[in-house]
Amino acid sequence: MYSNYEVVLMPDKIKDFLRFIPIFPVCKTLLLNGGEAITKEELEYIKDNVVVEKSIRHPEPTDIEITIYRRLMYVSLVKRSFVCSLWAIQAKDGKCQHLYRDDVIKGVAVRVLKLSQTRFRIDAPQQPENAMKALVDHLKDVFKLPLTVMFEPFGLENYRRFLPIFPVCYRLYVYSSDKISQEELQFIKDNVVVEWVAEYHTSDT
Repeated sequence: MYSNYEVVLMPDKIKDFLRFIPIFPVCKTLLLNGGEAITKEELEYIKDNVVVEKSIRHPEPTDIEITIYRRLMYVSLVKRSFVCSLWAIQAKDGKCQHLYRDDVIKGVAVRVLKLSQTRFRIDAPQQPENAMKALVDHLKDVFKLPLTVMFEPFGLENYRRFLPIFPVCYRLYVYSSDKISQEELQFIKDNVVVEWVAEYHTSDT
């Protein structure tokens, strides 16, 4: 019988974190925060000494959410405020590349690190927009869910390259800590079809 425990382990914050493994020999889910701090040998030790339930039940997702900020890019399947699954897009070279596996999403080659049963990191330092678009298109094809976008163009190099990720979305929230010209704002409006709600929060609004 499997335990109902859900364990969050932060190896990058704890010295000699492996000594805590015997506390949860069996658990329902195991989330590794700071997975880049784990060596291949440590990961194998965890796999050999922790029984993790293979099938994870979570609420049926109702939306796909995209967040694109300068320091934060991720795609998630959500049900209201509950995050069912999440893929973080890493726009800089990640550590511990040996832990990543090569994969292909919608014809785009990506490198993926599985942090837990529902959390993933995609290494895309060169063109993060291509990896994100491939993932979003795949999720839209599979789940047929409405798309919500949180977008902050300020601080992004050539922010326009991210717009093809969401040519049509259900909700669009644009934020900026810096002033956006009316021309730039109009460009976003002209290139994104919003089916329900569009909000534009800038420094002068």
